[in-house]
Amino acid sequence: MYAVVLAGGGGTRLWPLSTPERPKPFLRLIGDETLIQRSVARLSPLVAPADVYVVTDQRYCDLVHEQLPGIPQANFLGSRSAATPPRPWLWPPRRSIVPPTK
Repeated sequence: MYAVVLAGGGGTRLWPLSTPERPKPFLRLIGDETLIQRSVARLSPLVAPADVYVVTDQRYCDLVHEQLPGIPQANFLGSRSAATPPRPWLWPPRRSIVPPTK
């Protein structure tokens, strides 16, 4: 099984806490973990870190790596901007994520 975590945003809905430089997923709003860390922690009983993919804006890839060091950087699917949505099918993983058809 694979998991896809969406992380990013414009940093406008939770302003002034959330900013374009550090949107909501990267904030510690509840406890000691950020929202993205809590999301990935909830997945850990079900999905290995190597099978977690994070879709984010390219400018947040360093934040994702900083906050999720257990996820391989190859699993960060970053787009250049909100106007150019990420296209993960252009960056296939080393193994197929599509189950074989019968």
